[in-house]
Amino acid sequence: RAALVDLASQLHHQESVYDATAAAVPFLVELALWPRIVDRHLLVAFLVSVALGDPSAFLVSGGLAREELLGDDEDGPLTATWTAVFDAVPALGRLLSDPDARVRAVVALLLGLFPSQMTSAAKLRKVLLKEGDESVRAGVLLALGLLGKGGAAVADAATVEAAPRQTSSHSLKMTGSATK
Repeated sequence: RAALVDLASQLHHQESVYDATAAAVPFLVELALWPRIVDRHLLVAFLVSVALGDPSAFLVSGGLAREELLGDDEDGPLTATWTAVFDAVPALGRLLSDPDARVRAVVALLLGLFPSQMTSAAKLRKVLLKEGDESVRAGVLLALGLLGKGGAAVADAATVEAAPRQTSSHSLKMTGSATK
């Protein structure tokens, strides 16, 4: 964990990204995909952070267009980093069936934050129906909400009924929105 903190401070210091950040993304993805690595969920969360900054802003706003996020950084390190993470989403999406619930939870959120890379909300609905872990269900519900911005991915009544009420409160805790 200490190594990841050290690496994170070199690649993503105070919300800044650098040319090295984009170059490191494929290696970080490979580590996240390797089951023997401890705390892989932190690697995936770090990838979300370098690509998007603070993901809670997306949860409140329902997402930002790529152009809004990247601004005038057309050929800069932010665009290169975003693109590297975006390109890795299909590979990382395979982790939605990972044995580690922490990995599945953050990957579900990743899929909602990169909706143009998600092939189908139906896959997330299936995960929601069979998933037993509350944090994963919360991540899937958040992802479905983000994907549903245009109305196409909103969970149907059967899916929502299948998700226990505790998931809603867990979703709030995951995003820091719950009151103390």
